[in-house]
Amino acid sequence: MKNVNDARRTWLKLGITATAMMGTLGRDACAQGAAGGARPTVLLSLVADELVMVGERPSIGSNLNKNLRSAMPLSAGAVDAAIGKLMKAELARALPQVQSTVINTPDPALYKGHDSWFDLAGARATEEIVADLRGTGAGEALLLLKHRADAAIQAANGLFGTGQLEGLGYYMNQTDKSEYKGDAVADGRGWIAPYAYLRLVRLNLADGRVMAQRRVKAAYLVGDKRTEGDTGPWKNIPDDQKLVVLLDLVQEQLQEHLPALYATP
Repeated sequence: MKNVNDARRTWLKLGITATAMMGTLGRDACAQGAAGGARPTVLLSLVADELVMVGERPSIGSNLNKNLRSAMPLSAGAVDAAIGKLMKAELARALPQVQSTVINTPDPALYKGHDSWFDLAGARATEEIVADLRGTGAGEALLLLKHRADAAIQAANGLFGTGQLEGLGYYMNQTDKSEYKGDAVADGRGWIAPYAYLRLVRLNLADGRVMAQRRVKAAYLVGDKRTEGDTGPWKNIPDDQKLVVLLDLVQEQLQEHLPALYATP
């Protein structure tokens, strides 16, 4: 289990305003980079239109996903603008030779159906998507998209979870016995796990070719520190920290996976 108090707060320094909007501002920013040599990489995050809560409802003898899913809408494009800046900062730290600029879009239609942006082999993006990104004047795009896969939540004694997860959110179990051996002992039922199921794609905008990609399935159990009177594992993480914890998880995954995307040209 992981203690929420260990989470970093680096992302708070990044703000929530986009560096450039998709369109004129993006084209101008990339044109300035191209004037100095190689065309820059355009960065776009499309993962944070909502904060999802998945409640586990295991069904014995059935493969059907009967989990309960609820979602809280987030301000269109605002959180992804901060994630885009985080992508830029981590890319500059790991690969300072890569020039990049951030674009952002509040269009809700772009947050769904990410698998349909690519051919069946996942080797090339559709011309419609490539044309829009190419219009910014960039040579490459680094996309952070949603990835859907089976729940696999890491704990000290194995993997937990049922059904599938996608994007950013929390997975909650309300039946397993949980206890935290810390400053105060709190026994209870259930646990909560922040998750980030994402897809990082490095795209060549000249021909739409996927140059490299990483599918991320990150999740962990949070230590139970509920105080007397609190009910349910949802309170394991204070409400004002829930988004912070998810953004810290995104940052960790960027630090781990970005270098691999550029390991080969």
